[in-house]
Amino acid sequence: MKLTAREQKTLFEKAGFTGVSTVLATGNVIFDLPENPSNLTKLDFLPVKAFVKSDAELRQILVQNPFPSNPEKHCYVLISEDLGFAEIAVKFDRSAEDALKVVKGTVYWQVPVGMTLKTAFGKLLGKKHTQESFTSRNINTLERILEKRDFS
Repeated sequence: MKLTAREQKTLFEKAGFTGVSTVLATGNVIFDLPENPSNLTKLDFLPVKAFVKSDAELRQILVQNPFPSNPEKHCYVLISEDLGFAEIAVKFDRSAEDALKVVKGTVYWQVPVGMTLKTAFGKLLGKKHTQESFTSRNINTLERILEKRDFS
């Protein structure tokens, strides 16, 4: 199921979250930390799977990115609540064009521009049953999220 940015924002606001905004059409929602942080684990008002990361966690993900910036390649972060996800991810076959590294439990995948859905690993990540256990974000999207937080 897909939600528009407006639908996402409305759902969070109706659930009592404040400072709610979305980032382009990325599926990312930014909000202020609720008074009761246990509400973060109760996102059952959403009809989709959600992964929550704090500003500090996002900064750490960016800092520990093992891949140098390269205009000919995209770098993705694979986020999962499954602690064994990283171990499983490194076992998948990948092509010579893409690279995967795990740093402190975070999975980073680098792939040439235009090849994201063409590599064997990219095709596997695109399958619906696989997407239920993780989400992927381009590292540039995570940078935009933090920029938006820093200026709000």
